[in-house]
Amino acid sequence: MKKLIILFLISCLIIIFIYNKNYKKYINVLSINSLEKEDDFNPYLTSLFSKSSINYKFITDYTNKTIEIENLIAKIRDIDKLKNVIHQSNVIIISLGNIDKKTEDINTIIKEMKDLFKLLREINNQEIIYISPPSIKNTILFKEQCVKYKIKYINGSSFIHKPNLIAQLLYNDIEKSWNKEKYWFI
Repeated sequence: MKKLIILFLISCLIIIFIYNKNYKKYINVLSINSLEKEDDFNPYLTSLFSKSSINYKFITDYTNKTIEIENLIAKIRDIDKLKNVIHQSNVIIISLGNIDKKTEDINTIIKEMKDLFKLLREINNQEIIYISPPSIKNTILFKEQCVKYKIKYINGSSFIHKPNLIAQLLYNDIEKSWNKEKYWFI
């Protein structure tokens, strides 16, 4: 009986070792933002990933400086391909509300963000990071929605015209999560 238990434990350790040596884990990153070109962090984030040991796939970069929150919600509901991309993402980075601020009041933006967060959580239970619009200084209501839907919050007004710094912050957060998942068996 002892030999059987020892054989079983050795087999399990060998399986774990082979799995970790051969399996390549990828982090699928999705970025949805409406930032102006000078504030877009995606090129910097891509550069940081390309220099790192993290196996990543930048599934999609939905950078569109004219996208409004309600339009994104409609696209998610109507386009199955977009739902699949959201579902497959390990990390979703959202920075929306910039263009909405020009035509809507803050309460409408908060309501739309709540609807977006709810929809994203129905599709994906992985890490979501929200970067508040840099032009909005009072972000308490955004923080409340992020806490409610278990979304990491970053104050975008702290990073106006500093996309390299926000990219570094995002990269560090993603790397920390990746390393934690990478060594699950220890």
